[in-house]
Amino acid sequence: MRIARMLLILAVTGCAAPEDAPDAELAAVRAVSMSGPALSWQAMRIHPALLQRPCSVGTLVDEQARVVGYCNRGRQCRTNDWRPVMDGCEADRAPPMSPAPAGSALEIAGRR
Repeated sequence: MRIARMLLILAVTGCAAPEDAPDAELAAVRAVSMSGPALSWQAMRIHPALLQRPCSVGTLVDEQARVVGYCNRGRQCRTNDWRPVMDGCEADRAPPMSPAPAGSALEIAGRR
């Protein structure tokens, strides 16, 4: 009998739980804030260690070690308050590649 009561109570409380409906006001704030100009990583003062490998960044951290935003592998970046941030994987931000030393296996492989 106790088990039946417990199951009945669980069933009733499960049906009475509020639904996770999307908040229209929050959606409107996100839409407005995402439509503005994108912030640069320099303006956000992103930590120098993250600037060295921008295409692998998932969490934007500033110089004071505070989380200020998120990215998807350096792309589709946004701040914590949903403002857009420029992609970290821009060509001008990537570190320059040095040529292979003369006579190395890499140089020979590139001649094929």
